[in-house]
Amino acid sequence: MAPRSLQDALQDLDLTDEWMNVVGDEEIVSAYGLFLSSDDKNTEHYRWNLFKSALDRQMNSTDVQLEKLFELAFSEEDLALRSSMLHEIIGQQGISQDLLLKASQTGNNSVSRRVNVILDQTKHPTE
Repeated sequence: MAPRSLQDALQDLDLTDEWMNVVGDEEIVSAYGLFLSSDDKNTEHYRWNLFKSALDRQMNSTDVQLEKLFELAFSEEDLALRSSMLHEIIGQQGISQDLLLKASQTGNNSVSRRVNVILDQTKHPTE
């Protein structure tokens, strides 16, 4: 069954406007096609796959690109998915201290703890 429209895909997969900044229309429609043809109706699974695909495309990302992903993660209503997305972002090579500090202020305790570990490691690298 083919998707009816991009708007249907955005609505049915619970994708916010922030998704349009990091994922192309074709990729969203493709994910929606999988959603429609699958027994798995857990929309967070499709959002996770779209996020990981966007993150993988942006290896060696600039802070501008990571900021878009950060905003996307922060807009996520599913708290477990939001936490996983934030953890993936803060684990990226070359992430700036500013973005790490922003992530530590999201109210997510596990993210804050991990940011503190990362920042501590940059102050005292092991030899």
